[in-house]
Amino acid sequence: ATHFADEAVRVLESTPPSSERAMAYSLRSQLHMLNDEMDKAIEWGQRALELAAKFNDDEVRVHALNNIGTARIFRDQPEGIEQLEESLELALRAGQHEHAARVYTNLAEYGVEYRNFALAERIISDGIAFDTQHDLDSWTHYLVGRLAQLRMEQGRLRDAETIAQGVLKLDRLTLLMKLPALIVLAKVGLRCGRENARELASRALQDAIATDEPQYIVPARLGLIEAAWLHNEPATAADHFESLAKLGVGQMHSWHAGEIVVWAQRLFFELPAEFRVTLPAPFEIEVQGNIETAAEEWEKLGAPYNAAVTLLNSRKGHTPANLAKAIKLFDATDASAAATKARNLARSLGHAKHMPRARRGPYRAAKNHPLGLTRREQTILALVADGASNRDISQALARS
Repeated sequence: ATHFADEAVRVLESTPPSSERAMAYSLRSQLHMLNDEMDKAIEWGQRALELAAKFNDDEVRVHALNNIGTARIFRDQPEGIEQLEESLELALRAGQHEHAARVYTNLAEYGVEYRNFALAERIISDGIAFDTQHDLDSWTHYLVGRLAQLRMEQGRLRDAETIAQGVLKLDRLTLLMKLPALIVLAKVGLRCGRENARELASRALQDAIATDEPQYIVPARLGLIEAAWLHNEPATAADHFESLAKLGVGQMHSWHAGEIVVWAQRLFFELPAEFRVTLPAPFEIEVQGNIETAAEEWEKLGAPYNAAVTLLNSRKGHTPANLAKAIKLFDATDASAAATKARNLARSLGHAKHMPRARRGPYRAAKNHPLGLTRREQTILALVADGASNRDISQALARS
């Protein structure tokens, strides 16, 4: 793609200025953006906008604003959101469906990755509705994969697993359509102790490497680093840390960089000096050693699993209170593998008697239900769906 984009620019720069040249510049901007070369993406995008203005070309403007806006938000420049919203408004007004779908996709990724869950909920909901309405199947399935990621980050692991499995069961999807869902399914499987989780995580990494895009490679490697932590095998994470270090902090956004830094600290891996940058609040606070405050930041963001992991990784020693809270959070999110790790740690430190009791496993009906509902809960849900009141339900089930 880079080769042909360069060829397009070379050919079109040998002719008089044109809308075609402006689009070639914007495509160059898009390729830089996809490879996390954000300064270059902004530079080429601005060149596209200047030329598009001369020819009053709204399509180039929509395309370039999308690239520039995305590059800016992933480099912590909030004005990028305004440019994305302008791109979306212009695309919708002109009936440029795929351009609009691309804005929904990029803005949704930002909302999820930057833990702006309110924005992510709105954009993903609007985007899926729009893509479905206009039969943009590839965009729809990709965005549903992002919805699975959102649910995972919110600690709704069962929901995330169900949504991701739904995407991966569909026929004739390209690797890229499936990749967000595959990465989520692997990570959720690791946290919940699924037997095939590591196999899925390895497959997700291979597919991510095939895209040659850091936005997929980084989370796929982070999934395998988390697997090494869950299974108490820190040495198996070394290759992934080394690959991420070679990629460099300049090739990733600040939340990915923060995640790499805290995992490196947790697993005692020394990163290059370039990773000593200011990180998003929860990561920065953990690096400074304020574990309880960092966990509180994650809870404020609505990310309970991250809060629990943070509580489990104190270098100042593990208090019974922090371990007990981590276990409660893991249990609440159905992260059984992580809960087992926490309980084993508590036992080894002599704190077992202070820990909450292990929850009884779900009945067979709950295990087989996508949301983990028991038969009684399914019956109640059916009655609610039929319009029954609380009083009606209590009478039907002979309950108070």
